This record gives sequence, C-alpha cells and structure tokens, in this order.
Amino acid sequence: MAHCILKMCHRWTILCTVAVYHLCAGEVDVYRGLPYATVPQRFSPPQPLPKVPWRGMRGVKSDRGFKPACPQRQPDGEFSKGRQELLRRALGHQSEDCLYLNIYSPSGPSSTKYPVLLFIQGERFEWSYGHLYDGSELASYGRLVVVTISYRLGILGFLNTNPGRRTVANFGLLDQIAALQWIQDNIHMFGGDAGSVTVLGHGSGAACVHWLMTSPAVPPGKLFHRAVLMSGSALSVGSLVKEPLKAAKEVAHHLNCTEDHRLLSCLREKPLKLLLSAPVLTSQILPTFGPSEDGVIIVADQLQFSHWSRHDHKHTRRGLTKISLLQGVDNLTLRHGKKANYDLLLGVVNAEAFSYFSEEDILYGIETWKKIQVLQTFINSTYRHHQSQILATLVNEYTEWERPIQHPINTLCETVEALGDGLVVAPILRTADMHAGNSFLYVFSHHIRSGLYPQKPGCIHGEELPYVFGVPLMNASSQTLSSYNFSRADTRLSRSVMTYWANFARTGNPNRSGDHSPHHHLQKTQKPLAERWLPYDKIHKRYLLFDSKPRLRNHYRAHRLSFWLNLVPQLLTDVDDDQFAADSS
Repeated sequence: MAHCILKMCHRWTILCTVAVYHLCAGEVDVYRGLPYATVPQRFSPPQPLPKVPWRGMRGVKSDRGFKPACPQRQPDGEFSKGRQELLRRALGHQSEDCLYLNIYSPSGPSSTKYPVLLFIQGERFEWSYGHLYDGSELASYGRLVVVTISYRLGILGFLNTNPGRRTVANFGLLDQIAALQWIQDNIHMFGGDAGSVTVLGHGSGAACVHWLMTSPAVPPGKLFHRAVLMSGSALSVGSLVKEPLKAAKEVAHHLNCTEDHRLLSCLREKPLKLLLSAPVLTSQILPTFGPSEDGVIIVADQLQFSHWSRHDHKHTRRGLTKISLLQGVDNLTLRHGKKANYDLLLGVVNAEAFSYFSEEDILYGIETWKKIQVLQTFINSTYRHHQSQILATLVNEYTEWERPIQHPINTLCETVEALGDGLVVAPILRTADMHAGNSFLYVFSHHIRSGLYPQKPGCIHGEELPYVFGVPLMNASSQTLSSYNFSRADTRLSRSVMTYWANFARTGNPNRSGDHSPHHHLQKTQKPLAERWLPYDKIHKRYLLFDSKPRLRNHYRAHRLSFWLNLVPQLLTDVDDDQFAADSS
C-alpha cells in the first residue's frame, strides 16, 4: 500500500482534533482511527466532538494499525487455533478511549456520491471487534463507502441499574447512534451520500440494528434508510436481557458498592480490570449483559413478544383479543409505526448454533442425554409454561426416527438445527413476515472446505461474512477476517454476494444497481446476476439459497419451523387465555 497525498477537507470539521492514518489501497482510500465521539465517561452517553477549524490530516507514524478495542472479556476458546490467535492479538490492545471508526472509500473523483454501508459487528454482546473486518474489497467492488466501528460492550456497554425508568443505559446502542450521526455530518467529505445509508448487522449486531429500527429515540429514515440483518434480530430471546438488575446487583456486591443511586458513581471509580473481572452468573444461552428496557432506547412493548418468549405482557382484554385473532407473526406489533420505514434484507445460515458446542462434541458428536440437556436449558431459559410438553415435542420433531441407530454425529446435527432454529431462524422468519413485500430473505448454505469445521456440511454461523466482504478476492496477506483457503467457486460466489448486497445498499433492491450510480467498475467485472431475487411474501415465502450458486427457493424448513412459528405460540396463547379467565373471575 502506498501513502496517498492528503486532500484538504472543508474548513470546519470535527476531524482535525486527531491524526488520522490514510492509505491508498489500489482503488480504495482507507482512513483508520477517526473518532466519532469524545472519550466516553464510564456509564454515560457518548458526547459529540467539538467543531474546530480544520488544520489538515497527517499520517500517524507511531501506530499504523487500528485503534484499541473497547474493554471486554476475552472470549472462550470456541474457534480454530488461527482465529483464536487473531482474536487474542486484536483484543489484546484495549482502552476505554475506543469510540473510533474506519472508512473505506472508492478512490478517484466522482460526480456522484457513493452509498454508505455501516457494519455493526456482533460476535456476542459481551465481546467483539469491528476492525477485524476489512471493507476495502467491498468498497472497491461494490462502489460503496464502507464504515466499520467499535462500540462499548459487556458491562461497560449494557449495564442497567434502573431498568424501565427512563434511565439512560444501553450505552453500546447509544454509541451506534452517535456513529450514525457522525456519518450524517461528515461522510460527504469521504465521498459518501448521507441520504443513502444502509446499516448491516451480524449476529448480536443484527439485533442491535433491529432495536435501532424500532427505537423511539431514532427518527425514522433520518440516520439510516435500509437495514441488513444477518443471523440475528431483536425477536430472538437472546437479544433482550429481561432482568438486568440481577447482574448489576452481583457486580455491586463484588465491588462493595451500595445498590442505590450512588452505584454508578462507585463503579466509575473502580479500576477497569477489577470491573471486568466481577463474577456474575452466566447462561450458556442468554447474555449476561446486553440490550435491556431502559425507557429511552428500548421501551416497554417496543416489540410485542407476547407468546414468543417468556417475556410477559399485561393481560388486557384488547391485547388478548389481538393474540387470539392474529396468530403467528401478526401479534408482533411495533410501536410508533416504524416497521414499514426501512427496506430490509435478512437471512440465516443453515448451521447457526455450532458455537454452543465444544470442539470435542463437534468432532465426535453427542449422546441423546446431552441433546435433551441442551434443549432443556434452552426451553427453561425461554418459556415459563408447558416446558415439559414443549421439550418432548421438540425432541420428537428434531429426531430422524427412520434411522435404527442414533449416531452421535447425527444427534449433534439434530441438536444444532433445533437450537439454531429456535434462537435465530424462527425469529428471522417472523421478522421477514412483519416486513413482507418490503424485504428479501436469504439462506446461506455454501460450505467452506477450509473453514472452522471442514468436516461438517453447510455454512457455520459467521462463515458467510468473508463472502460479503470479498475475502476470497483478496491477497492472503490482506485477509484479516479469516485464514481460509478459497477456491475459484468461492470467488465467483463472493462476487455474486457483493453484487446483491451493493445493489441493495444503493437502491433497496438487490437486483437493481441504479441507473445513475457510479457502477461502471462493477458492470465491467461482474456478469449479470444468475438468479433474480424475488421479494419475500407470506404466501410463497421465497428466499435466495446461496450454495455453489444462488437459487430461488420457497418455504425454508417449513415443517420443522412450524413448531416454533405455530405450535408453541398456540400453546402459550392458551395459557394466556386461561390466565385472563382466572384473573377476570
């Protein structure tokens, strides 16, 4: 990479208070380490940077890498050795001064502004690092301005000491809002169009994007205009911490802080290492720290979970009438009428839950007793009523009874599918139903032969991201996202995926690139799309299957997903009806 001559920007800007490292990577300008807020005060909302006269940018000679990761606990070893080492290096440099973003912008003059794609990463709500994702190939190939960010996580990002009482919490979500506001104010200086911003979230990052789509604190269509939800949504039981005060009390007890209005002041004075090491009860399924109701960013009944999970709603006659008449997804209503304000692209991979199992389990499989144990843990964490009945039906549904002997590997695959469907797939399909006619659904099943689990068929959670970021097209030295060895088929598929995603970011339709877009580069290097991607609707339930090549399909896992989308909701609706009758007598 050669250093570029830096151009003068507008006279008044918020960028001049720091040095920015600027590179030319072929056809892409890369800007690393731009602050989008001041150094955050612990457990406080992010504050905008002051506007001061522009004095120019200069290359940062002391540190040409990325800015530090936000403080977080190191993840458990659930990855390949290469990825574990990459994460250790990336997460080894941490600081509370971490609210920075990186910009990948197509080089050269252009009379048209480029659409903006903001990526919100999501390994877990408690650990992640956006700078692992190199946006240069996607920016160059798709003619987009790609932005990656770091935001507060874990206890620093989601501690809630006074849930539901209009007390500011969800600091990680507030950081994301601050980054979106920064983009609105400044992205034009990097060739971006502030009027065409797409937010792409993956995993827990997708849940964050979904919360922002529905939050009363985010003006509809003002900060962003389209959304991509990859393997996550706010409808998943793991996207909302129902009782955040429990964890807050455990932290207070461990650090000798009083459980009253002085708690946050006390925690601000504690050493960071001590704060991060505070022992709290954890769940294999649900996050300890994550988004929770605070009355500001997330309000009561922002998403009516009703009978989807254990989240209770007030048993009003009006509410129960709605549930009785509108079964399935229609009971999941959004407050503030926001569901129709965003174009939506969303989808899953066909093996979402492998990360919940050890490498030994994945190599040798599991016995039936462990399958029941894992599913029982999920059921108990999700539902209050009919737990034994739901579990028995779930085990029966996800068992291949035609096999005379249940091999441990087959048992593992059945359990992975059941857990993934409950945690990720069914909530995504509910979300698609809510946005039917204005959304595009996909299923990614292409197998990376050199992936984390090469012996397993299909696509594992997270293994689709290299195709979105164009990693198969990169040189091995620049592949920060993975250490995979990609084939020519992988390269062709990655080009197709980037074309669909770039088209969506530009027009809201993955099939259309736009008549007046700076799309000449893409048109010269990419063949016409092999398959037209039809919008999702409630009748045909079409989706695009990404395997060796894209193919249009319909009714993904219809029979098994009916368990989550129809049978379980009906069981819990009956409980609500009985409870309402008892309360009325």
